[in-house]
Amino acid sequence: MKKSFFYITIIASLITLLSSCDTTPYASFTISDETAEKGEVVHFYANNSNGYFYYWEFGDGETSTEHSPSHSYKSTGNYEIVLSVFSKNGKHESVAVKTLTVNSDYIEINKAGLGITVYKNNTSTIVSDCHVYIFTNFGDYDDIVNEVDNETTNSSGEIVFSDLDEIVYYIRAFKIDTYFHWSNYLLAYKTQTLELGITSWYNIYVEDISKNKDESIYKIINIEEANK
Repeated sequence: MKKSFFYITIIASLITLLSSCDTTPYASFTISDETAEKGEVVHFYANNSNGYFYYWEFGDGETSTEHSPSHSYKSTGNYEIVLSVFSKNGKHESVAVKTLTVNSDYIEINKAGLGITVYKNNTSTIVSDCHVYIFTNFGDYDDIVNEVDNETTNSSGEIVFSDLDEIVYYIRAFKIDTYFHWSNYLLAYKTQTLELGITSWYNIYVEDISKNKDESIYKIINIEEANK
């Protein structure tokens, strides 16, 4: 009986010792470029830090649990990048912080960009969280299939699409409130032919046509080129 108790004590001690030996992580990372441009893909590299779990916060509401993720920004400004590194048992944490400055639009020289700002019709009131889809032809636009890309307007009512071809794009927009409400499908809202190496900006004007005060139905009324 004493012998069994001795072995149990030894095993318990070993378990406690192994648990306490969980390696303490040290958070550290580098950025491919600490000054980036809007739409540019930025790479984040976690250094060898004895970490088991990584949690990135990019400063724009987006996060990642990859070891060394990539991210792009839709708006200019200064963003605080936070990397939290955790040990295997989760009892130890280390945090590293850096600031990334995002400047004007980034467009590859052989590609075009499309910037869109959504407003309520006849006002200067922007529409945030508005979903915008772009298509290369009327058929796809009409059937709502094969979109080139889709994004959601930020708090400034803006979206930037990058790496586009030098063609005309058809645009749909909808806003989620109570239900999904698509833009006016009877009219094809489209851009002019985009120019390589620059971002062409357009204003979209939408109108709430709902008669129910508890929901909003936004329909595109007009689209026009904008100076940015």
